[in-house]
Amino acid sequence: MWGFTPESLRWDRVFPILTVAFLCTPLSPSAAAPVVPSLEAVRHGVASNEAKTALIRMEYEVRLETRPEARVPDADGTPLAADEPADRTRCLWAQDGPRVHSEVRSYHDDDFLHGDVVVTDGRVAKHARLPELMEGAIGTAESFRWSRVVPAMIGSRPFADKHPLSRLLVPQYARLCEDSRSIGDRPTVVVEIRHPDLSVYVSRIWIDTERYMPLRIEHYAPEPDWGVPIRFALIKSIKLHQLPNGGWIAATGTRSLPFKRGRRRWTAVEHVVVDLNSISVERKDIPDSLFDIDFPDDAHIINRLTES
Repeated sequence: MWGFTPESLRWDRVFPILTVAFLCTPLSPSAAAPVVPSLEAVRHGVASNEAKTALIRMEYEVRLETRPEARVPDADGTPLAADEPADRTRCLWAQDGPRVHSEVRSYHDDDFLHGDVVVTDGRVAKHARLPELMEGAIGTAESFRWSRVVPAMIGSRPFADKHPLSRLLVPQYARLCEDSRSIGDRPTVVVEIRHPDLSVYVSRIWIDTERYMPLRIEHYAPEPDWGVPIRFALIKSIKLHQLPNGGWIAATGTRSLPFKRGRRRWTAVEHVVVDLNSISVERKDIPDSLFDIDFPDDAHIINRLTES
């Protein structure tokens, strides 16, 4: 997104020093800091909440808008406006432990554009194009992309990958920051987390100290020329919703992503809204059939497990 990848950088040794100073300043001995829970207490609270959301089903909508940051066209006269995105996506997410169902349908106005469904049983993942399921693929569970599940990405899986938040809240990857403060009327603790697989990426997460869910997330990566941490994604305006079993989920939120193409710069803003009436944590509403795809007999399927 910023024109670089972790593999193209050599900041893996420099960036940890920069982020300590820039993102998370240790508490000075003379500072009068409020009492905050320990990292282990935060991890325990987050893990407890994750257990209450391990069985869930919901529908949600993501609306995309673009905000130009410069009115100057490219040198060749290309207009500023980017390709027109889909107005919104309507999605279904269901989970039962390691089993996941993710269905995404994109619309312009009320016209269906395209969609797909991906499921995994924890061992194998299946993908199919909607609505006919006539094209698809079969692969390993590792091929499932959590970036498809936006409510999880603004909540329990901030890096949108295999790592739930509780797994990251250990001294190897995380540290508490001194600038814990309230967001709205909610008390929070700020945690800096380094990605366990891509150490150049660091995130600051404001975690509600009573509900143990993120209320704000900032993602940083080093700028390629100077190595200064640059915020490349901001998740905010998170509103939490309590489940019947006492767990909490992110019901609304926004994610802002800056883009650059030549001289053109703009920000894509995703607005996420969960349909509260669609939420269920009852097993009867989350059947086993959700975690499999019954392809038609004449469907074209690429099986990456057997290379056929």
